[in-house]
Formats: sequence, structure tokens, C-alpha cells
Amino acid sequence: MGFVIHTLVSAVLLFLMGRLVGGIHVRDARAAIVGALLLGFVNWALWKVLAIVAVPLTILTLGLFAIVMNAIALKLTAAVVRGFDIRTFGAALMGAVTLGLMNLVLKLLIGS
Repeated sequence: MGFVIHTLVSAVLLFLMGRLVGGIHVRDARAAIVGALLLGFVNWALWKVLAIVAVPLTILTLGLFAIVMNAIALKLTAAVVRGFDIRTFGAALMGAVTLGLMNLVLKLLIGS
């Protein structure tokens, strides 16, 4: 049940991000749910594959490289999911920051 709730919450946040950030469009609930599922997988795979490079760069840039990695994950996800479009890498960066902030606020509110 936790996986389903996490996926639905992530889909809602992805949908909201599409409304808040110019250059990002999430067409409907299906695109948001599929996007949330695939984004979770892409993030996991990207960090696994690039861990040797990503972790030191993230430390050296005080966490800023993690935002770049999340933007890359967003762009890759949008390239595959129909109804989820990101026009530019700048929009993906803003989307990564927005999604990260929304996740932080949600975690602070819920406490988990």
C-alpha cells in the first residue's frame, strides 16, 4: 500500500510541477502516474550507473550536481512518457528544483 500512496503523491507533485514551471507540461493523470513511476526508476538507475562520478561531484558542488542529475532524469522521463513534455534543459532544472522543494515541504508537513 505504501508504494501505491507514494506513487500517487509523486504523480500529484509531478502534475503540480507541470502547472508551476513554464516549459513543462503534464497533460493528464495518466501521464503524471506513468511519469512518476518512470521518474523513480530513472533516478534510481541514473544514480546507480553514475554513482562513482555523481557522488564526488555532488559533494564538490555542495549538492548542486544532484539538481543537474534530477533534471537529466526529468528530461529522460519526459522523452519516453506521452503527455509529459519538457521543452528545454533550463525548464528541467527549474522543474528539478521545484519538485525537490515540494518534496521537502511535504516531508516537513507529514514528518516522514
